[in-house]
Amino acid sequence: IEQWGSGIGKMLDECASSGLPEPDFEERTGGLWLTFRKDMWTEEHLRSLGLNERQIKAMLYVRENGRITNAEVQRLASTSRESAKRDLADLVARSLVVREGNGRNARYVLGQTGHEWVINGPNTSEETYNRAKGQKGQKGRQGR
Repeated sequence: IEQWGSGIGKMLDECASSGLPEPDFEERTGGLWLTFRKDMWTEEHLRSLGLNERQIKAMLYVRENGRITNAEVQRLASTSRESAKRDLADLVARSLVVREGNGRNARYVLGQTGHEWVINGPNTSEETYNRAKGQKGQKGRQGR
């Protein structure tokens, strides 16, 4: 009985170590259904999070380019500086992106979702990578 439920933790760990989103759990017809996604940054999933159209465009841009700036959000979504600032602040509050830098030098990279950091391969800054792996102050990446 002690082992019951331990498989869920293992699945979550495997998803995290493979850079995959956590599965969706759903109870249907007396059973448990799990849905695994290859990519959580799909338009459908972003809509399910309640993001607005500008934020969805921004997140899809970050997925493709590894980062985004306020000016890029303005250009991409044809919006004002203040609207872009509010949208980015909301994405930071939701832990979907992490702000690096300050002022006009600020850029936003994929952030923490739930309990695991999303690492975007070679597009992830060393600062974000080390923060995600809990290696503050340690330079360089292992196995690269």
